[in-house]
Amino acid sequence: MWSIGISEASLKMKSYLPRMAIAWLIALLIGGAIEIVQPYFGRGLEVLDFICDALGAACGAAFGVISLRWADRFDQKRSRE
Repeated sequence: MWSIGISEASLKMKSYLPRMAIAWLIALLIGGAIEIVQPYFGRGLEVLDFICDALGAACGAAFGVISLRWADRFDQKRSRE
């Protein structure tokens, strides 16, 4: 359904983004907490490792948005049949 140039699919996409942003932030907090605790267990605190955690979480969030959009398209095709 189109209204004022906004499709239902784009509205669903916008609803995915806050959830994926929250998931990314949680992953970032966990990665940061692990980096802070590591020196107590004989490992060093590395900023590059934290950056890699953040990039990995961002890739995971992007994959989540893409897979949810794909699943919605698949469901729409099945409902038309």
